[in-house]
Amino acid sequence: MRVLVTGGAGFIGSVVVAQLLADGQEVVVYDDLSKGHRRAVSAKAELIVGKLEDLTYLSSVFQKYKFDAVMHFAASIEAGESMKTPTRYFRNNTAIPAIEEGRRPGDPAILVASSDKIRLELGWKPQYTELGAIVSSAWNWFQRHPNGYVD
Repeated sequence: MRVLVTGGAGFIGSVVVAQLLADGQEVVVYDDLSKGHRRAVSAKAELIVGKLEDLTYLSSVFQKYKFDAVMHFAASIEAGESMKTPTRYFRNNTAIPAIEEGRRPGDPAILVASSDKIRLELGWKPQYTELGAIVSSAWNWFQRHPNGYVD
């Protein structure tokens, strides 16, 4: 299965990319690298640097790769800023701009937006399922990498 992972150079997206690759999936990462890091993307995945709001470029990527599924992790998380520019956050966090138009050639048949669907449709299983284990794992990683992926 060919999967597009938006935000795949970020913390959560890169973990999902690694799990998809370990499962034998073909992965293309689409990220503008504003918060993510090129080094976080596995060499086994293709990295395309681009902005979600660049619909012409994004559309060309969809047409070229004919994705089977899309996983969207390119969300903005700054709560204070989201109160100042809510429209930007709404558009970026609720869905990739590709769904604002009608279906186009190259659009994937499935747009996965739910962790339940990710498990059912792709067979994805999280490494940690309990909140305490998730937080502990993230904290341990942060302790080892205080500068994020720059280390």
